[in-house]
Amino acid sequence: MKENRDVFAVPGPINSPRSRGTLELLRDGAAAQVLDAEDVIKQYRRYLNGVRIPEMPSYSEPELTEQEARIYRLLSDGPASAEELSHRSGLTFGLLHAVLISLQIKQRIHQQPGSVYIAL
Repeated sequence: MKENRDVFAVPGPINSPRSRGTLELLRDGAAAQVLDAEDVIKQYRRYLNGVRIPEMPSYSEPELTEQEARIYRLLSDGPASAEELSHRSGLTFGLLHAVLISLQIKQRIHQQPGSVYIAL
């Protein structure tokens, strides 16, 4: 890199606009791909001889309900409006909105302008 610094990047979904910069860094070889803090520590292990590294707590994504998983799978195929999701999932409009809010809170989907939703 130009600044003489190590650059690490966590890849995101290829269909998410939020992942574009990260994926470009990885494609161009400007960053090392990492999935968690342990990957970064491995890169510097040679400098850490004799240093005790605390165990990292494991992180697990919140589990999805059956309805959340159904909507998330539909959005994994590509962006969709609430109307499309209601039609394709068979969920009532009210229940669908509750599921969409829950998925947003869990940071699994994002609402774009025009009430279009994308999976993250």
